[in-house]
Amino acid sequence: MTAETTATATTRFAPAGEMSILLPATVACSVFMTSLDQNVVVTALPGIGESLDRPASQLGLLITVYVASLIATMPLGGWLADRFGLRNVYCFALLVFAGASALCGVSENIWMLVGSRALQGFGGALMGTLGQVVILSSFPRDRTLKINMYISLAGQSGPLVGPLVGGALTTYVSWRWIFYINIPIALTAALLAASLFPSTTKPARTPFDFPGFLLVGSGMGLLVFGMDSLAAKDVAGSIVGAELGLAIAILTVAAFYCLRARNPLLDLNLLRIRTFRISFLTGGGLDTIGLSSVVFLLPLMFQLGFGMSAVEAGSLTFVAAIGSLLMRFFMPRILNRFGFKRVLVTNTPIVAGLVAGFALMQASLRPGSCSPTSSPSAPSARCNGHRPATCPIPT
Repeated sequence: MTAETTATATTRFAPAGEMSILLPATVACSVFMTSLDQNVVVTALPGIGESLDRPASQLGLLITVYVASLIATMPLGGWLADRFGLRNVYCFALLVFAGASALCGVSENIWMLVGSRALQGFGGALMGTLGQVVILSSFPRDRTLKINMYISLAGQSGPLVGPLVGGALTTYVSWRWIFYINIPIALTAALLAASLFPSTTKPARTPFDFPGFLLVGSGMGLLVFGMDSLAAKDVAGSIVGAELGLAIAILTVAAFYCLRARNPLLDLNLLRIRTFRISFLTGGGLDTIGLSSVVFLLPLMFQLGFGMSAVEAGSLTFVAAIGSLLMRFFMPRILNRFGFKRVLVTNTPIVAGLVAGFALMQASLRPGSCSPTSSPSAPSARCNGHRPATCPIPT
């Protein structure tokens, strides 16, 4: 009994010192890469479309397939870690992510790029799931809260920095380098994980919930693709309705199944916990949808609507990262002074108003832009790199 308790404590808590700091830093790098690749392609879409001879409006699948793969395969992480070991699966996920990034960089057609993005999502899903498990199993509870706060900062910085990185690389180097930069980071993280992460496996292994995986994976995949089809002008409304209707039906069946199954893939009984339910539906759902859509739409509006370059669009959206980083330092004092409830009630309508304010933005004439009175036949008529016929400003 004593020996068993000692062994458990030894495997649960990481040693103090510099090596224990490297463990959450490794997890933070993985979280940053996963979140970065969700949005880094946004500012690069026009460049990718030009290289692959596809309009940027048809490249939303590159983002959709990544997110769909990320969501559908995320529940696999826990089972694989129990079966093959936490360290082994985490290193495998990093290698998969690095290999998929390389395939994205060398893609010569849209479908090779889509398949590589799906493989990226698979590796990112395993990293995201197991990263939290590593922290919870390696540090005492009084340290995990602070550690997870900094790790979440890395996750939130990815979507904010992504447009700037993607825009700069697309403008000055090549869009392919938005994927190549993942390779050295992933390989370095894999080496650190191999030496720092615990390699324990559960002696009693639960069977994998294949029915739950198929129901949740197919339902979430159809839901994501159905919502993506809403923005596609060439997709019939009946097809979109069928995708969304089938997705809702499958997810409903999946919910009843997970509530009744003995070892479900997703334990929905956790939603009975009031605080978890509220944070899941709000902090993990509604506000994330609104804020993430802004990060996605603004770079496209600046490029396709306002005629800016990729690096200019990324530089404007990057400003949000400064505010997010600064608030990390002031948030503890604000919460201690006013409390969670008062801050949330006051802050939520302010954020909603600021997001709605983006709808009031309009393209303004800049030096080198075409003017409304410019003649379309004039050789000097330009609209920030657009031909006069495709100028987003009415003539």
